[in-house]
Amino acid sequence: MKLLFFRALIISIGLLLLPASQALAAKWQVDQGRSKLAFIYKEDGEPAFGKFEKFSGVGSFDASSPQKAKLDLTIDVRSIRLKDGLRSSLVKTETWFDAKNIPKARFQLKKLTPTKKAGVYRADGVLTIKNFSRRIRPVVTLAINKNTARARGKISFKRSQFRVGDPTISLFVEVSDRITVDFDIRARRR
Repeated sequence: MKLLFFRALIISIGLLLLPASQALAAKWQVDQGRSKLAFIYKEDGEPAFGKFEKFSGVGSFDASSPQKAKLDLTIDVRSIRLKDGLRSSLVKTETWFDAKNIPKARFQLKKLTPTKKAGVYRADGVLTIKNFSRRIRPVVTLAINKNTARARGKISFKRSQFRVGDPTISLFVEVSDRITVDFDIRARRR
């Protein structure tokens, strides 16, 4: 009995001594209905747009320790939408996103580094598409109030880094390799 009491006492003291940042880290759930995950590319030299309609995620953030921020965002690539049904179906095929065999993409935020501008951070994370992972570092504007959070920004990269695309498509239409993802992720406190 005494041993159990001392263990409980040691655990309680340890919890009291945790750094404040660990005690205050808020947990967040992505609110897909209020969020946007879109992208811009060029088709025959003209801007073209698409979006993902289904994604989910959870994260944690404490303003006093942004370097410990986390986000795990899962994107359902089957929910991709371009300007028409034909294009939307084409990008789900094996040479593009391979939605049938690899239906999910994932972004994992590892940390946030504050910039000189208030509320603006450099994110450091890993994007995985078609089982190919690459480090990305977007600039993120973050606004948090009591129960809601909003992260906005853009990041550009080459789709070929993730083996997304079919070189033979250029026989019919020119699709740029560079893609810009425009995100507006909103979350609510869990």
